[in-house]
Order: sequence, then structure tokens, then C-alpha cells
Amino acid sequence: MFLAACSDDLPNSAKISKSPDRAAADLADHYHSTKGDSGVFGIRTSKNGNGVLVVTVWTRKKGGYRNFDAFAIHLRGFLAKQGVRVNKGYVLNVYGLDGTRLHNLDTTD
Repeated sequence: MFLAACSDDLPNSAKISKSPDRAAADLADHYHSTKGDSGVFGIRTSKNGNGVLVVTVWTRKKGGYRNFDAFAIHLRGFLAKQGVRVNKGYVLNVYGLDGTRLHNLDTTD
């Protein structure tokens, strides 16, 4: 599987809330039960204004994921098993403890 448009070199201005809401934390807990990365403490799925699926992940990993492709593939499989339609592409943003974006992946056309 080819993961398109992955970038780790993002401006520090790309930030989000430091803590996920309860639903995102609960989804992360479920992700852990499938051998998902224990550093993940929030996962939220939503659609942006153009109808594109946006997956937001909060992690305790300060420097992000060394093997980001493996992380993204496992997360995609988990979300698909939860009924999330990832086959038409999605945007994945991973944020650290301070709310700074660590990774961005866009699999849309």
C-alpha cells in the first residue's frame, strides 16, 4: 500500500487541543485492545467541509512515529473494522502532548 503526501516537516503553528474529548479517548482505549500503539490517547474521526474524512490522533510520543507508515496502516485497519470508510481516502493528523502536529498524511486524490 502506498501512503501519499506524508510530511513530518510541518510548521509549529499547526496545533490542536492538548486533550481529546471523552469519545476520542474511549476510541483510543478500544484501539489499545487491538494491540494499537499504547502512546495513543485519543482518536477522532470527522468530515471536513468538503466531505473528506479527517482522522485526528493524540499521542504521548514526543517526536512522533519513527515508522509512521506502519502506524498509519495499523490505524487504518482498526478504523475499517470499526466501520469507518477509509477506502475513499482520508486525512490523518497526529498531534503530540503539547498539541503540536507531528505528522500529516493525505490519502485523497
